[in-house]
Amino acid sequence: MERQSVTLKSIGDAVIATDAHSVVELLNPVAEALTGWTAEEACGRPLEEVFRIVNEQKREKVENPVVKVLREGVVVGLANHTLLIARDGAERPIADSGAPIRDDSGEITGVVLVFRDQTQERAAAAELVAREHYYRSMLFNLHEDILVIDRGYCITDINNTALMTLGGNRDEVVGRKCYQVSHGLNSPCHENGEYCALAEVFATGKPSNCRHDHTHSDGTRAHIDILMSPLKNEDGKVTHVIEAARDITDVIQIQEALLQSEEKFRAIFEHMAPGCCLDEIVYKNGKAVDYRILDVNPSYERLIGIPRTKAADALASELYGMGQAPNLEIYAGVDATGEPAVFEVFYPPTGKHLHIVASRIAPGRFCTLFSDITERRLAEEERERLLSAIEQAGEAIVITDHRGAIQYVNPAFEKVSGYTRKEAIGRNPRILKSGKQDDLFYRNLWVTISGGGTFQGRMVNKRKDGTLFTEEATVTPVRDASGRIVSYVAVKRDITEHLRLTTQLQQAQKMESIGRLAGGVAHDYNNMLSVILGFTELAMDKVDPSEAVYADLKEILSAAERSAQITRQLLAFARKQTTVPKVLDLNQVVETMLKMLRRLIGEDIDLSWRPGNQLWPIKIDPSQLEQVMANLCVNARDAIAGVGKITIETGTVTLDEAYCADHAGFSPGEFALLAVSD
Repeated sequence: MERQSVTLKSIGDAVIATDAHSVVELLNPVAEALTGWTAEEACGRPLEEVFRIVNEQKREKVENPVVKVLREGVVVGLANHTLLIARDGAERPIADSGAPIRDDSGEITGVVLVFRDQTQERAAAAELVAREHYYRSMLFNLHEDILVIDRGYCITDINNTALMTLGGNRDEVVGRKCYQVSHGLNSPCHENGEYCALAEVFATGKPSNCRHDHTHSDGTRAHIDILMSPLKNEDGKVTHVIEAARDITDVIQIQEALLQSEEKFRAIFEHMAPGCCLDEIVYKNGKAVDYRILDVNPSYERLIGIPRTKAADALASELYGMGQAPNLEIYAGVDATGEPAVFEVFYPPTGKHLHIVASRIAPGRFCTLFSDITERRLAEEERERLLSAIEQAGEAIVITDHRGAIQYVNPAFEKVSGYTRKEAIGRNPRILKSGKQDDLFYRNLWVTISGGGTFQGRMVNKRKDGTLFTEEATVTPVRDASGRIVSYVAVKRDITEHLRLTTQLQQAQKMESIGRLAGGVAHDYNNMLSVILGFTELAMDKVDPSEAVYADLKEILSAAERSAQITRQLLAFARKQTTVPKVLDLNQVVETMLKMLRRLIGEDIDLSWRPGNQLWPIKIDPSQLEQVMANLCVNARDAIAGVGKITIETGTVTLDEAYCADHAGFSPGEFALLAVSD
């Protein structure tokens, strides 16, 4: 037992032995260091109290290894990807195995657990990946085979892992010569014992390490790494050698795979389209001060214009000719967080816009990809200019998807329709439907544009507040690269005001025509009245006023004068009268026009006359005043749809400074007022 204890204590792996009830009986120094428990403290305690093993990925508790070994009764690899949680809470990844301890009768009296701290192995693997600039990490679960050999080359002890390798049991192996055992680990031993690495260890007392390529019975080859360590007695004489062997076939294969992967990576690196640069941060006193270019690919040379011979091993601050390394803060941030950084820069030496992705491949080291996005940036700038033009266009622009749902409206649409962009997007343009067009109109519109044609037309729509407006619209389908219609664009112009002005122009032209006609008639009529007035006055000069015919002639003269007044009004309406200002009574002028105004506005409109009292006389051309009155009444008549009322009133008004400040063109003072309202 002492020899076994010494053997266990000499093993580089942690070893814990328990009884059949999972109570700890033995810890070797490695196990003490890993668990944080001394042998004295741990012995007599349940195994699960000394340490816990959890699944590294799921963080779930792993089955008690003693229970598993007792159940299966053979040497087992307990678990992969497990964490050992020590007394102080520290977590270590381990590779472990367990084997039953049997008494002479073969009954299992306990379990021995062997596990190895893989922290350093993992760190070494990560460092290897970092040196090779590669993103993979591998975990090697190495299970050692342990044999204890005496000076007669007899196997005095063997662990369960080695037994599993041999495929036999302890009784068949212990006591036999090491070269008699069909075991790849003893291959350095020759049958005659003349040459043996063991002999050197026994002779020198120094450990020995060798590697052996072994061919299994099934023809497969294995690479075995063998470490032979001497066991000495109190006199310093080597009495035994512990032979620890590990199958490193997987490691060799992984190394070969890494070399192949490195070759593939190099091929990809050399031929990839984006420019690629491998960098590392230069720290000084714990602060990032620069970064060094490790290597670049041919695409980088073409894109940046710097040859590899100049870029490799150069500092960024020197390479790019800048006072400090460009984007250093970005790289420092990537190094701190591990998250890739994506950004764009303009590179003046080549005049190119570059899209850059910087990724950390190891602490302080990066892989940076450069892509030329100059054409894309120019296209985006062109698109931004077009969008700015659309946003500022005076015409309303609406873009819908192929089903008619609104995707975009410009500010002009918001101004015309009263709907905000947020209210309109996602809805159908039928929100503007006024009911002034029938279903056939909209059906023809949809058939035209869905068939690939362009619709042009005029329609009456309804604003958000319910008011109607007229617009001219052009609706055009938009196709993708395959010719499929993906959206529609409508350009619409509000012509409501244009139509109103056109109507006014037509009315003005009509009134001008009527005025010309009225002027011509008035001139001809006035000429005939002049003859009537002249002959009547001559006749009155020849007749004695006392005669009855004189009174008749006087009535004819009076009627002719009233008719002349009507011609003056017609000439004023036709704007043919010469301006002759006179002092007038405003109420009297309005009253003389009422009969003509009533005929002008028609029977459906009531004319109300409200004369003011104590009006001041005014000086104005009667014809101009009559013309103003006629125009105001005509405009009021046109503003009334159907039956209505026009009110004419006079009065006096005083305009102060405050009123004139708010109304351009007015002067302070007292004035006569003429108002026409409908």
